[in-house]
Amino acid sequence: MTQATLSVAHLVPDGDRMDFLPKAFGHRLMLRGEISVYNWLDRLSKEYAGGYWHYYEIPNGFYMAPADYEKLHLAWPMNYFERSMSADAAGIVATLFALCELCGHFPSDDLIDKYHALRDFAGEHAEARAIFAAID
Repeated sequence: MTQATLSVAHLVPDGDRMDFLPKAFGHRLMLRGEISVYNWLDRLSKEYAGGYWHYYEIPNGFYMAPADYEKLHLAWPMNYFERSMSADAAGIVATLFALCELCGHFPSDDLIDKYHALRDFAGEHAEARAIFAAID
């Protein structure tokens, strides 16, 4: 009998942070992608006030999550979502929204694949229901 293996997120070490954004979004979109993630969380959470972010690598993808918060309350009136979740889950939500937005403006198989990899990863997250409710 084989057991399903869960995907694991790996925190990018400080020494590798400079390489993360070009790898995640590509050189052309790295700054736009980073700012888009920050802006999405700012739109989604009145509690978010900036700060340091963790970068995570997952199989075939990535996400970013704010480091200075334990939980954040998110609200998105476009789908009637309002709920508190961990900063990690909130980062996944913000990264998914940012990737979706970037794919709409700058279609790229690489970004689309990274969106789907993160969405698959989110399905294994302890807060998967809240994440999917937010992005629905």
